[in-house]
Amino acid sequence: MEVHSMIGIDEPMIDGAFIDRDLDIGPRTRRNYRARGILPPPDANLLGRDLWRLSRYRKFKADLLAGKFAMIRRPPHLREKPVAT
Repeated sequence: MEVHSMIGIDEPMIDGAFIDRDLDIGPRTRRNYRARGILPPPDANLLGRDLWRLSRYRKFKADLLAGKFAMIRRPPHLREKPVAT
């Protein structure tokens, strides 16, 4: 077995509810993100719950914060604060 295929075996998994709370969005918005290909597909499904690897979600969130997905509206708490002049 190759070493790189063993990486991530014990990696934490998160579900859609975690993503919803973290981004302050609802399940419908999360589904829309998935349908548009913005949110990566889940890594697993356990008893009807979609699960993502934590590392995959962190990469998505970093891309979101970096403005990679300009076609979506960022949740208010993730938007840049206006600079007072």
